[in-house]
This record gives sequence, structure tokens and C-alpha cells, in this order.
Amino acid sequence: MEETVNDGLVINHKEQLQFEFILKVNKSAYNHSFTLELKVGVKRLYVVSKISNFLEHLEQGKPLYFTKQFTFDPLNQE
Repeated sequence: MEETVNDGLVINHKEQLQFEFILKVNKSAYNHSFTLELKVGVKRLYVVSKISNFLEHLEQGKPLYFTKQFTFDPLNQE
């Protein structure tokens, strides 16, 4: 996150997140099911392996580590 000072006012610039949602429909003769895949990142996309854990961190405003290059931080990213 960058901060800019303009006439004594501090302006926070949040990193812009990118998301990719993939919905797969699985059909069989007796059953239909859906699979949702989620990817998130700033410069490149990372697979969210546990979507419920990701949503929990988002709701609580807590960072979630993915790799050395990327940590999801809902307070500093939008």
C-alpha cells in the first residue's frame, strides 16, 4: 500500500486485486453438481485451495499467506 501526502492529508492507495471465478457443471445420468474454483492476486493469479478459509479471512480483515510473492490482505487490497 502506498501513502501520498497532499496538503497534510494522507491518502492510502490500495493494491487492486484481480479475481477469476470458474464454475464447472458436472452432469451424469442421475445427478448434476457444480464445482467453483477461485483464483486471486495482484500481478498474477493464485489458486484459492480452501474458499471457506479465504472468505473467513476476508470477513475478519485478516491476511492470508499464499506464497513469498503474495499474501492476501483485505485491509490493504481492494
